[in-house]
Amino acid sequence: MSKFCEKCGKPINEGAVFCGSCGNPVRTTTESVTDITYASKEEQEAALKAVALEVKAGAFKEKKKPIVFLITYASKEEREAALAAVANDVKNGKYKKKKNPLAIIIPIVAVIVIIGIIFAIVSANNSNALVITNNEGHKVFRYNLEEFVTNMNGNNSVVLKKNYPVSDFFMDDTNAFGNDETSPKSYYGYFDSKSNLFRVFTDSDGHIEHLEYVVLGSSSDTVPDEVAFMLRAFYDDIGFNDAVEIVDENKNQLTSLDISGAEIYEEEENMTFSEGLKEARSISVRGAGDSSLIAPLKSYKDVIISYGTSNNYQVWYITVA
Repeated sequence: MSKFCEKCGKPINEGAVFCGSCGNPVRTTTESVTDITYASKEEQEAALKAVALEVKAGAFKEKKKPIVFLITYASKEEREAALAAVANDVKNGKYKKKKNPLAIIIPIVAVIVIIGIIFAIVSANNSNALVITNNEGHKVFRYNLEEFVTNMNGNNSVVLKKNYPVSDFFMDDTNAFGNDETSPKSYYGYFDSKSNLFRVFTDSDGHIEHLEYVVLGSSSDTVPDEVAFMLRAFYDDIGFNDAVEIVDENKNQLTSLDISGAEIYEEEENMTFSEGLKEARSISVRGAGDSSLIAPLKSYKDVIISYGTSNNYQVWYITVA
């Protein structure tokens, strides 16, 4: 069935959008059409602005069919000028729908929340780490004296006959006993029921740098129960017998050169005993001629277990790996 122009009455080709004779837009059944005729150019421009404002406000957004405005102009030039003006406004984004600020804010908030969760997980893991870096840049154990003794009592409650009282650990910062002149560090000491000595060395913030258990009397390489107690203060997931076995497997005989060298490095190079011991051990190996004479410092997780002996005492050490 042929179509005819609603304005001039001339035939219109099938599929045409505008009349080939007068340029009038063709009405289709798939479009929503607003047919407007104006008396003057001013009325036309005012109507266009009003329609544009309605489009911007979303007046026609619920309609899924395209919208065509049929406007009658006095001349072809006016029609083309009006269409060009609207096209220019569209090009410049005048009728674009404003973005919802939530579309920007929500992703940003989500990223911040994810970063916060990751930071919290990392912080929690770090807070549970046995070894930390102190304010002076040295690796130390995160426990202070009270936390260490509390853990030692609690983790060994099944095998301990008597708890170790924190209040009985005395501070020796004047070299009154057992702290030779080459060592500048203060420590907490405690004599147990066997008259043997616990020594707990700490940094300026109270974090433990290393532990010693001094066995007085004849020399022996048998693992004292107390050394296993000390190890289990750090690791509550190992049984007492397992701790004794771990100490026995990881102990390293220390020479007097290692110990004196560690204390010299500690004092002169601002090292911890652990750092000084490893440095002295390295020097000892290089100067020993036969490096096989000096056992390497073997570690268990975050600690190194070693001991040195003489004719009348032996010292067991737990230092930072």
